[in-house]
Amino acid sequence: MNKLFSKIAALSVGLAMAVGVGVAVGSKSAKVVKAESASVSISERATTLSWSNGVAYSGWTDSSGLFTFTQTGGGNNGKYYTSDTSWRFYTGGTVGISCSSDYEISSVSSTPSKTFTIATDKHSASCALTATTKFTAFTITYENAGGETYYSVTYDPNGATSGTAPVDSNSYTAGSEFTVLGNTGNLAKTGYTFGGWNTKADGTGYARTIGSKYTINGNTTIYAKWDADTLESLVISGEMTKSNYKVGDSWDTAGLTVTANYESGASADVTSEVEWSFNPATATSTSVTSVTATASFGGESDSYTKTVSVTEGVTYDLTKISGFSSWTTSYMDHTVTSENVGSTVAATMNFKITNKQSKDVGSTYPCIGGKTESEVECLKFTLSQEGKKITSVEIVFVTRYTNTYPSFYLHKGSGISSEAIAELTMSGAQASEHSLTYDNLNDTVFTVGYNAHQTGSNGATGIKAIIIGLADQSSFGTLDHIKVTALPTVSVYHVGETYDNSGLAITAYDGANESTANFKDVTSESTYSFANGTVFTDSHVPSVSVSVTYSTAPSVAFTLSVYALAEYELVTEELSDWSGQYLIVGTNYNSDLVAMNGGLSNPDTPDGYKVVSASDNVIETGQELEWTIAPMTGGYSIQGKSGKYIGSLTAKSNGMLVSETALLNTIVFSAGEASITGTNEYSLKINNETATSRFRYYASGSVQLYKLKTSDKADQFAQTFLGAFTCDATGESEPTFNVKEGSTKWSWALLATEYDTLNAAEKEQFRLGVASKDGDNIAQALARYDFVVGKYGTAKYADFMLRDPAPIGVGRLDSELNIADHNTTMIIVIAIAATSAIALSLLLVLKKRKHN
Repeated sequence: MNKLFSKIAALSVGLAMAVGVGVAVGSKSAKVVKAESASVSISERATTLSWSNGVAYSGWTDSSGLFTFTQTGGGNNGKYYTSDTSWRFYTGGTVGISCSSDYEISSVSSTPSKTFTIATDKHSASCALTATTKFTAFTITYENAGGETYYSVTYDPNGATSGTAPVDSNSYTAGSEFTVLGNTGNLAKTGYTFGGWNTKADGTGYARTIGSKYTINGNTTIYAKWDADTLESLVISGEMTKSNYKVGDSWDTAGLTVTANYESGASADVTSEVEWSFNPATATSTSVTSVTATASFGGESDSYTKTVSVTEGVTYDLTKISGFSSWTTSYMDHTVTSENVGSTVAATMNFKITNKQSKDVGSTYPCIGGKTESEVECLKFTLSQEGKKITSVEIVFVTRYTNTYPSFYLHKGSGISSEAIAELTMSGAQASEHSLTYDNLNDTVFTVGYNAHQTGSNGATGIKAIIIGLADQSSFGTLDHIKVTALPTVSVYHVGETYDNSGLAITAYDGANESTANFKDVTSESTYSFANGTVFTDSHVPSVSVSVTYSTAPSVAFTLSVYALAEYELVTEELSDWSGQYLIVGTNYNSDLVAMNGGLSNPDTPDGYKVVSASDNVIETGQELEWTIAPMTGGYSIQGKSGKYIGSLTAKSNGMLVSETALLNTIVFSAGEASITGTNEYSLKINNETATSRFRYYASGSVQLYKLKTSDKADQFAQTFLGAFTCDATGESEPTFNVKEGSTKWSWALLATEYDTLNAAEKEQFRLGVASKDGDNIAQALARYDFVVGKYGTAKYADFMLRDPAPIGVGRLDSELNIADHNTTMIIVIAIAATSAIALSLLLVLKKRKHN
């Protein structure tokens, strides 16, 4: 046996030697090349410099051979010299560079300078320090210590309109040769062809042929040579984007592209270089139905004709409206007339502005906006004159702050629930103007949304003017389709509340193209599947789809969210498993209990919190405030009713991360409160130091957790469900139902009927609960439910709890029911496989020994 193992060992050693020899042989032909001595770069010789008063200077910058350092700290009283009358300059921390001595300038009243030399082993430098009231620059010019001067070759694009010039990064000594590079960066010039390189910009110097070598005796610049190309034609392509204009407007050629075609076969986009002329010159009157645009360039021209619509136009200068520029926390209604606008107004228009700022920031113009990181409604404009419609809109905004640039969104119709049809993000300096515009609006109302992109108090932007294009509303033709153009003002309800459809608007169109179709309001004439004034019941949770029909048009629908009222009990002790549904509660600036709203797409907003009251440590409130805590590797995820998860940022800073995917949190309970901590070690709490209290992750903090109370009826159903059938996770057999009573057996349909006896709040505990085979009765029931529905499908086992569990493949062992067994099985399989491999190896050796 010892000989056997000796052979195995010898075999292993032999194999190792073979590998070693192979490596040695494979590298036999490799040569060790000694590197040439490299010159030390300037950056490697950068030095740390400072004044004698400790003000540091750093930051060498290469600019045409000069190296400049700048001050990184201030001197006395903001000036860059010491309080005495002398300046002292010295070096320190230098590698390979040293100064022979310190240098002192005794006077600061004039501008003396001192020149000194920094000596090195490879370079020498001449340095100058100038005494001024503020330190400006310190420059060092380096030359090679051996006296050799190095030269460069530069390629000049010489007026090219596109492409980049090649770069020769080599340094050359006098008398050496350089090779002329090709047009590697695809330099091009409109109306010309590339003709190589020349020593003069006008092409009258010596030609420099690509690939040829030339001697260099100084810094050399060679220029791209351009040969004129003959323009043969000009072609306009594309489509003018804008078709609706107001009287007096200039024509807009956006959307058109002009191409110049040359004799050589080359072509170029010259859109930005052409001169435009129009017939008629402007939108002179409402009788104009088309415009011809002519582009001219290089003696050639081309024309394009566009069908247009010219309508009445009115500019509403909001600065002339009394009271409009004041701040408010409520809506302001304004009726625009000729008296307060200062021009003839063809229609009466009402509009509203809302501002959620916490304080006056002094905007000259009416300001809209709020402390928000998500879109909110800020302006609604409604045309109230019969027989008229709005064809186009332009809103002129004025930049207020340059450290935050909010965005604006234009929505057709009332409200911001529809997709925006135009967007604008502010930019530029204070008081700069920017326009949010849209052509072909074709409506009587539009809404503007606002996003400050921050939650501070300084997100402000002014509105200077609203420019409206008007047209006559033609008689309605043949009905084509209807559309929900405004949702009800209130679209979120609780069980027991009454539906109010105020604000709802249904519009009918007589053509498929809404930008050209005539339209009319048919809200009062439509038929609804859910009646106004209906009281919401448990059966309406979690939502109601309202179908709308009108005449022969296809029906449309909208959704109302309905939440149950539920009880939540204060958690007063550490839980071994924090899985479940909770309210996240804190105390605000006014000492009220405030619950964080899980139904918001962005929970980090002050108006997203609801004041609640507790009685005997129990809160009864709507389940839209609820959060689901579920286990994940290393801790827990926290998900709101909106479907979004919350967590802390990876950087150590205050804030809240809102994500579509799960974020890791850990939970520690102490002194009656829970510390919910994110990945950056910051913890969730409510900042109650100001009136704008809000929940965020801070360096330290805690919250109260109120857990959804489990009713006896819900717990009893969970027990019934667990006892109704047995099943495994092997895929070999489906659930086997047990006897209910007498000879009656349970069935999936019978369990669904039993489930329907629960109220809405109890059903929500099952619909949104966290499945766990090691949890309470409800968690265990949900683990089994998800397995059955996920594995065998809803066609056979209906998803009556509305949980939509992920599918489980037949034969898989990774269900909540048997996950531990699955891991054990895999370990056993791996162990058996490893043992078999060893046994097979031994068998082969023994067999060989026997033959020998």
